Amino acid sequence: MYAGKKEIQSMARASLDPLIMINGQGVINFWNPSAERLFGYQENQALGVCIHTLLAGPEDRKKAVEMMPKFARTGKSPIVNNVREIQARCKNGSLVDVELSVAAFEVNGQWYAVGVLRDITERIKNREALQLARRKVEEANRQLIMELLSLSELQQSMLPDKPYATPYLFARGIYQPSGLAAGDYFDYIPLAGSGLRCIIADVSGHGARAAFIMSMVRTFFHFAANQNTPLSDLIEALNRQLMKKVGKQGDFVTLLVTDIYPENGYIEYINAGHCPAFFKEGEKITEITATSPLLGVVDTDFPHKRLECRSKWELLMYTDGFYECRIQGRGIFGYDSFKNLCVTLLSRGTFQVDQLPGEVAGCAEGIVGFDDDLTALHVVFQAPSGASGPAIHTSEKINSTIRENTF
Repeated sequence: MYAGKKEIQSMARASLDPLIMINGQGVINFWNPSAERLFGYQENQALGVCIHTLLAGPEDRKKAVEMMPKFARTGKSPIVNNVREIQARCKNGSLVDVELSVAAFEVNGQWYAVGVLRDITERIKNREALQLARRKVEEANRQLIMELLSLSELQQSMLPDKPYATPYLFARGIYQPSGLAAGDYFDYIPLAGSGLRCIIADVSGHGARAAFIMSMVRTFFHFAANQNTPLSDLIEALNRQLMKKVGKQGDFVTLLVTDIYPENGYIEYINAGHCPAFFKEGEKITEITATSPLLGVVDTDFPHKRLECRSKWELLMYTDGFYECRIQGRGIFGYDSFKNLCVTLLSRGTFQVDQLPGEVAGCAEGIVGFDDDLTALHVVFQAPSGASGPAIHTSEKINSTIRENTF
């Protein structure tokens, strides 16, 4: 059984969306109850009236009237077989946002159009609110980026801007952050006499918080530079400060600090959970491994260790971003691969620390992605020509946790 004219008309009247039909001259000949509710005109007020006179604004009315002769002849119009958003005028003079879809059909050589309308007032409000929220988010992001850029510039200014150089001792660092703000830190601070304190640290996490903690560590070391505080006492005080300020939030710091006394022939150091450093003297390269836990986690002692050294040596300190880099198709580069690379580079006798990222990328088979900060510090000591080298410290020798391996 097929629906007849009466059933179809009843279905159209029951539609929750306004349905309006016009003839080729734009005169309304169907107006359902939903149209009455939306626009305020009763059926007998709308039937026989030009739809453009009834609902269109002055500008839209002129354009619509100009299109009607072509529609009456061909059934074609820019709005036919299209869905668009327009504003229609209600009986009380207000404008309502509606979505209009129009289809055309021909009966006995006469063209008609039927329009389905939907009140989209809430949709427009939500869209405008979303656009406003998006603009606010974009502005907030712009402000955040500007602040992070400022923070990055400030952070860069806190690191050494040139190598440390004396006739016999040379130190140079590199710093390559993974983002606008980072938690890596390196420094070299002159000590009393001819000593030099070299520091490399890695704060957990990334971004502004890590950068702020890094600045705390840096400030601590510079404040203590002229106080002649024993190295162990200094790091224990720093650990307590970090536990008090950031430890409860789960932040921590790995750190390797070396106090170099070239005239006395030894290096005192503490490795608080940091990557092993590589120490080269003669043909032997050793790893300076962790001597104590990382900072900011547990209140404990941080005893320093002593490394005796002779006439010529090199020390390479770095952060874990070098060996945790990703290699396409292989996972991470890995510590063992990085160690073997550093041994090769140090053995050449021409190592340049600023070339280390490129050396890692060149050594790996595949495209390398550095997701973490990259920081490294290279220290070289060369005794004066003709000198017998620094005196070897023989008293108060402390057992070291250096794992000595000849590679």
